[in-house]
Amino acid sequence: MPIVHAADLKVHYEEAGHGTEIVVLVHGEWSTWRCWQPLLARLPAARYHSYALDQRGCGQTEGPDNDYTILQRAGDLAAFTRVLNLRPVHLVGQSLGAAVATQYALDHPRAVKTLTLSGPPPVQGALLTEEALQAPAQYKEDKQLLIRALRAMAPTVRDEAFFQALVDDAFSQRLQSAMKNGPALMGWNVEKKVSRLPVPTLIVRGELDVVVSQTNVERATHAFAQARLETIPRVGHCLATEAPEQVALLFLAHTR
Repeated sequence: MPIVHAADLKVHYEEAGHGTEIVVLVHGEWSTWRCWQPLLARLPAARYHSYALDQRGCGQTEGPDNDYTILQRAGDLAAFTRVLNLRPVHLVGQSLGAAVATQYALDHPRAVKTLTLSGPPPVQGALLTEEALQAPAQYKEDKQLLIRALRAMAPTVRDEAFFQALVDDAFSQRLQSAMKNGPALMGWNVEKKVSRLPVPTLIVRGELDVVVSQTNVERATHAFAQARLETIPRVGHCLATEAPEQVALLFLAHTR
């Protein structure tokens, strides 16, 4: 279980491969590094050296709570990559992690070779209801509610043992982290900034995604300076978990 001291965190991460192309993968809300496991198994080990970390407040990473803004999370990622000397990288983000990856690329454009965003949140700032903002507290009180939410987000996962591991990871997320993520995404508006981002960007959405709308990913695709959009049919929000073969093929083509 690799651990690295980065700023005020003890960051847990997992590695795969031994290639010269460095890949850093950033998970989303209600998740850990484990969401990337099916994808990591499908990336050519001789080409890529991949690092999947647990973000602050998630998984086995240890450290204090903060305001959990996207800027702060991107700062955590910068500390992690700096300590391990991971530059330049192919940066991959899922959901909330896609926002973190985008912000990191904006802050350190020369440190990023390519950007891959899976089910990214709106670049113009999320619009969330009060019910959605309070949902994390309910999930932490009632694990069955969380399970139903995760089933809706990843409707095609058939490996029950793996799904239960994902559930346990999700339930272990700190309440402070979960409650701050919604407001963080509402306050994150980078639509104009990404139009000047000189990084090739791949945006991927699942056809059955109940979290991210087609309208918002199309808007993001048009906003980025160098972006293209791919839709994977018959899968939901958790693409690297539900459709790792398709995501791997898209990633391989994108990082050639």
